[in-house]
Amino acid sequence: MSVMMLTGLANAAWAAGTGTGGITTQTADQLSSKIVAWANSIIQPLGAAIIFISIAFAAIKIIITANKPEERAKAMSALPYILIGGVGLGAIMLFAGFVIGSGQELAK
Repeated sequence: MSVMMLTGLANAAWAAGTGTGGITTQTADQLSSKIVAWANSIIQPLGAAIIFISIAFAAIKIIITANKPEERAKAMSALPYILIGGVGLGAIMLFAGFVIGSGQELAK
């Protein structure tokens, strides 16, 4: 029984630590800022890569089908969808930033 108590006390002392290994508390503002930064660090590069690959793939298809008007028209019809997807991704990021920014202002 005493070994379990000592282990519990040691764990509590370690968790309370001097800031190097303990559990720290954070405010909602700090947490939301970290979430926004994390989301932007993933969504922006991923979205840019997807849009770049889509445009490159469509361009290659257009070049390959240069002498075939019907197939070239099919390849060119993908460009508006790529544009709509890019605008949608930008709108989602703008809306998320607005909602989180508004929440941070209301919390103050």
